[in-house]
Amino acid sequence: MTMSKTQTTMRTRQPRGAFTLVEILVVIAIMALLMALVVGVTKEVITKAACQQTAMTMGVINNRIKAYQMQYGEYPPSGTLATVIPLLNKLNGPPIESIVAKQFVSGGSICDSWGNPIQYLTAGTRYAENNNSPVLQSYGPDGVDNSGNGDDICVPERPK
Repeated sequence: MTMSKTQTTMRTRQPRGAFTLVEILVVIAIMALLMALVVGVTKEVITKAACQQTAMTMGVINNRIKAYQMQYGEYPPSGTLATVIPLLNKLNGPPIESIVAKQFVSGGSICDSWGNPIQYLTAGTRYAENNNSPVLQSYGPDGVDNSGNGDDICVPERPK
């Protein structure tokens, strides 16, 4: 029996070095794990940056509240931040809405990085009770009032 030339070469040819299904699945699993780590770290960094940006915005407002107190001898009356902003804008200097980033201005009030209004809490309220100065509070990333704890952001900071 004679073999043709093509049959002979096919039998003597070495198998190619291809990846097995298991090897491909291992690579996909490793890539998925790395992606999960990157997404988790990225989300954490973005949340931290948003918290810092909110704290800076609240710091600008707090400085204006202190300037108001120095000029008039008292802090702005209790109410919402939306009612206090016009009083603070009567001071010398640019309006607060032009100082803070435009993303924080919404409907006449100043909001945090998550779109929730920043709270203005005056002396005698639950957050400012041991302090004569008012406190500005953001409910933080979760948008829930945690009594100034947890992920809430307060300016000036509340003692822990």
